[in-house]
Formats: sequence, C-alpha cells, structure tokens
Amino acid sequence: MTLQTIIHIAGICGWSVMVMVADGNRTTFDFRRKTRRGVPFCFCADMTGGRPVTLVDEILSFIDAFQPDTFARQWCGLSGVGKSLHAETVADFDDMRSEAWLLAAELSEAIASPERHAPPWYHWN
Repeated sequence: MTLQTIIHIAGICGWSVMVMVADGNRTTFDFRRKTRRGVPFCFCADMTGGRPVTLVDEILSFIDAFQPDTFARQWCGLSGVGKSLHAETVADFDDMRSEAWLLAAELSEAIASPERHAPPWYHWN
C-alpha cells in the first residue's frame, strides 16, 4: 500500500493528512479534522518498516487510550468555556473516536484488498 493510498482513504473518511518521514523506518501521519461543532481535532500515528498494518495498530492503540470525557474536561478548562459545554464536547470527541475507528477499519480493508482501494490514476504522479 502506497502513501498515496493511505492519504486517499483518509480523505474519503473525512480526514486531512500530513505525512512526515522521520527516517527510513518510520513514517508519521498527522490526521486532522473538525468535530461537528467545528473544534479542531488531530492525532498522530506512526507506520514502521513500511508496513501499513503497523499504522492500523497505532490508530487502534490511540482509540483504546483516548478517553472522550477526560479530553473534553481538559479542553473545556483550557478553552475557557468551563462546564457549560462539557456534555456536547464529550459527544463531539466520542464521535471523533468513532471516526478514527472507521479510518482504521477502512485502512485495514485496504490492506486486505489493495486492488480495490488504489487511488485513481491521476493521483499517481
């Protein structure tokens, strides 16, 4: 699976992606999108050894560790909105957790069936 395929699948899933190649063995993907209420949200995941399955594993690890309630409490405190928007913020971040899971599922499907998920020919150049 090429980097272009990963970026293409992420785009279909609603994520914008910035790719950083740290060395020959590790590539970092910075996934970004906005919540329903327009709050910027991002997370990073690494692919090691050029193996996309390691990227999926990293995304799943993020999903397992991400706690929408804790993150919402911290965000509400830092943004100055206090507890007034806590419930809506938790729902937004829970949606982002679900969207990250869908991204991992799509990437996993692309690993299993690479011929079905290649980007269009005009993305190859």
